[in-house]
Amino acid sequence: MDSSRMRGLVCGGLMTFLMAGCLTEADGVDIEDFGERSEALCSATKLLARPAATSSPAVGSAEAAVDGNSATSWQAALPSTLLLDYKAVYLVNQLVLTWSRSPTRYQVDIGITAGSWTRLKLMENQAEKASQLTISDINKKARYIRVKVLGATQPPALAELQARGDTAANCLKADGAACSSVTECASERCGYWYKDDADNDQYGATPTPTKVCGKIAPSGYVSSSPDCCDTDAASNPQATTFMSQPNACGSWDYNCSGSEDKANPIVGSTSCNTVAHTCTWSSGYIHEVAECGQTGAYIFGCEWVDNLPGGPGCRVLVSTGESQTCY
Repeated sequence: MDSSRMRGLVCGGLMTFLMAGCLTEADGVDIEDFGERSEALCSATKLLARPAATSSPAVGSAEAAVDGNSATSWQAALPSTLLLDYKAVYLVNQLVLTWSRSPTRYQVDIGITAGSWTRLKLMENQAEKASQLTISDINKKARYIRVKVLGATQPPALAELQARGDTAANCLKADGAACSSVTECASERCGYWYKDDADNDQYGATPTPTKVCGKIAPSGYVSSSPDCCDTDAASNPQATTFMSQPNACGSWDYNCSGSEDKANPIVGSTSCNTVAHTCTWSSGYIHEVAECGQTGAYIFGCEWVDNLPGGPGCRVLVSTGESQTCY
């Protein structure tokens, strides 16, 4: 990692590393190690670069709303939409809309794409006069900002729209940084990694102490949830095969669910109709379900027989050595 870039992050994410009081390698700080253990810092109040502006319908100058000159304004039709494209994804923290004449009703949205929007504010019953709207603590990634004029009795005029924040790369955490939510990570993944995969089944036994950013597992780690028996590759949270013997850890809980899942978990039954000469049945063990690895008498059928030793009746078909398998 480039050390000059790390100085910028340590001192606030801007070109502040030339100022007194910032940490440098000369201060005895390992800059690269510091960066790996700390969050990426950014300026949440930096004024974003001027975006491309269009309006629909194309009435008035959309560029006037973002030209930095409060004496000019976007003259909106009714209804109309102002669309701002910042050409890159930013972490937007604040919007300030300065109206020379406000609409009575309007909406402010942001989006990473121009087809998927998050509404930030719906303003209603506004006086048609000069006003300013500040939306703070947004903390959302966006490339586009949209203002929809929904109601007015005279043409509204937006003098300036300013967006503040920083690039998503500066504001979001790099891989390996501790996180609590996916929205904090540049990689859009926040989760645990697992190590000590002794049986090489891609399920680790020991999780990282905290969630960390990153889609690619660090060396020695895997992404899958904890392995309850890391000395047996057949035992992991995705195991679905019923087994006839316990795993290498002495447990029948192959899928790490905290319980034993039996292949045949029910008691069977039969019903003999001596009038209709029929026999109905449901498969299962007789009297009680066998435990994992044990055998028991198991009903697998029933039939009417005319020549039983005691006379006509139902004959239950039973397997006397049905072994219970589990996972």
